[in-house]
Amino acid sequence: MSKEWLRIPKQREVAGNSGVIRNVMDYFDNAIGVTPTLETPPAEFVTTDTDTKIDRGDLHYKIADVTEKSQTFLTLTASWTEGTSTKTAQTIVEFEVGPEVSIPDVEPDDMLEWGYFQPVDVFVDSTGSFGGVILSDIEENLINPSGIDVAITVEMFSTTLRSARITTDADTTLGEGHLHVSISGLVGNIKATATVVATGTVDGKERKATAVIALNLYAGRAIAGHAVTGATTKGPPGESIAGHSITGATTKGDPGPKIDGTGITGATTKGDPGTKIDGISITGATTKGD
Repeated sequence: MSKEWLRIPKQREVAGNSGVIRNVMDYFDNAIGVTPTLETPPAEFVTTDTDTKIDRGDLHYKIADVTEKSQTFLTLTASWTEGTSTKTAQTIVEFEVGPEVSIPDVEPDDMLEWGYFQPVDVFVDSTGSFGGVILSDIEENLINPSGIDVAITVEMFSTTLRSARITTDADTTLGEGHLHVSISGLVGNIKATATVVATGTVDGKERKATAVIALNLYAGRAIAGHAVTGATTKGPPGESIAGHSITGATTKGDPGPKIDGTGITGATTKGDPGTKIDGISITGATTKGD
C-alpha cells in the first residue's frame, strides 16, 4: 500500500493569531511507522519559543505581525523506513495571512478552488540551468462550476527562479495551463515556490483561487529532464542522470555515478565507489563498482 499525503485544508489567519491542526498524520494515507517533521517556517510565522512546531502529532503555528495580506505555507516532511532505505514525502499547508483576512461569503458551488499540488522536483543541469515545463494541464486541478472559463497566471515566484509563467498558444505549441520555469546559476539544493492564480466570473462576480506550488530544486545533474532516452555521462565525480521516464541510460565515472528518477528502464552505472540507481519502477538495472 502506497504512503502519501492527502490534501490539508487551506488556513486563513489574522496577524498575531495562533492555531493548531490536530493529528496532522490523519492527512497521511497509511501512516503506520511514519514520522512527521516541520521544515523551517518562512518569515510569516513566529518561531521563537517554538510557537510553530509539531508537538504530539499536532501542528501548532503562530502568525507574525504581518502588515500586508499574502499567501504563504508550511512544509511538512513524512519519513519512514522500507527495508534498508529511508523514504520521504513532502506536502505543504497553505495559509492566507494578513492584518485582516476575509472569508468569501459565497456558496461552495459558487467558488473557484484549487485541488492539492504535490511538491515538484526540478533537476537542473551541470551548469545550474533549466528551462521548460514542470507541470502540465494544471487547469485540471481546478475545482470550479461547470462551464466557467478561467484565466490562469503566475502571480509571484521565488527570486531563485529567473522566470515563471503559464504557457499559452501565443508562445508555445503546448497550449494553455502549463507551468514553465527557467533557472540559471543554481548552486546547491534549494526550495522555491510559484504562486498561481485562477480568475473567472461566476454569477456576474469575479472569483479568484490562489495556490502555492512548492518546488524542490536540485543542482549539479549532468543530464536532467523528462523522457530521457539513451543518455550517457562519462566524467569526474558526481556525474548523474535524473528525471522521469529514463530509458537506456549509462553513467561512467569515479566516484559516485548515479541515476535517479521515475520509470527507469535498462539503466547501467559503472564506477568506484558509490555506484547507485535510485527511483521508482526500475527495470533491468545494473551497477558495477566496489
